[in-house]
Parts: sequence; C-alpha cells; structure tokens
Amino acid sequence: MIKKIKKALEFMDIPPLSSIKDIKRQYKKLSKKYHPDATGSSNDRMFKFINQAYAVLRKNPQYRHDLYNLSYGEIRLMLDNL
Repeated sequence: MIKKIKKALEFMDIPPLSSIKDIKRQYKKLSKKYHPDATGSSNDRMFKFINQAYAVLRKNPQYRHDLYNLSYGEIRLMLDNL
C-alpha cells in the first residue's frame, strides 16, 4: 500500500507532508485540466489515473504515518517548523 501512496503523491505532484486540503485542491486542479469533456477524449486515460491516485490518497488519510513511520506529534512539529 505504501508504494501505491508514494506513486499517487508523485503522479499528482504533491509534497509528502501535504494536508488533505492540499491534496483535494491539486486533485480539482488536475481533474479540470484533464477532464475529457473539457479537452476531448484524448485525455480520458490521464483523467482516470488522476481519479485513481486521488482515491488511494483519500482512502488513506494516515498516509504520512505509513510513509514515514512518524507519530502524529512528530508530524505536527515538522509542519509547525515549516
């Protein structure tokens, strides 16, 4: 599962410590850009990949813990120090 999460983050160009809000924002941006109705059917495959990547990230809100084996407190400290 961790490999899927890493691939999804990389595919959607999302930094590993992004919030769920940031992931959703990037998903909306990419889905608008590659939606088949807006751009023609040539981007249908890309749109499906974006939806699959978002589904993986949405189903795993604790992905940061899985990726880095960090506690919530450690992640909070990292985010506060950015």
